[in-house]
Amino acid sequence: MIRGGTGNIRFLEYNQTLSSSKKGYLLPGQQHKLIFSTYGNIKETDLITGKVADLLTNLKSVIHSIDYDYTYEYVYFTRFERNDILRFRYPAERPYISETVSIADKPVGVAVDSFNSDVYLTEYGTGKLYRCASDGSDKILILQDDPLYAL
Repeated sequence: MIRGGTGNIRFLEYNQTLSSSKKGYLLPGQQHKLIFSTYGNIKETDLITGKVADLLTNLKSVIHSIDYDYTYEYVYFTRFERNDILRFRYPAERPYISETVSIADKPVGVAVDSFNSDVYLTEYGTGKLYRCASDGSDKILILQDDPLYAL
């Protein structure tokens, strides 16, 4: 994950690393890892070395959305076919273990509000937007509109 910066986004081909002339885009103290999903897996890639590592595997679902809580250092993600939102601590000194935050009907969008310790989620085709505490408690419907997807 890269946070901060100028808003310039640079894309790399799969397994391409930053050349020495491009490494200047990353300032000291900035993260140089990007978290992404493939079917049933969450991985990270080091943008400097190009090394790809598995964080979670065998999740048995499409993962449509991933977000990060910078305050409490959790990665939140949706599992579409499993109808839930999960999280895991990142970075962690132990193996990554996920825990269920909320149940939803085919969740596709998740967004973390680190300032208020809230998580927002959308369901596929229902038009529903929910908010819950970062641990999944106090889930409430805050909007029902045309079908929502991304947050």
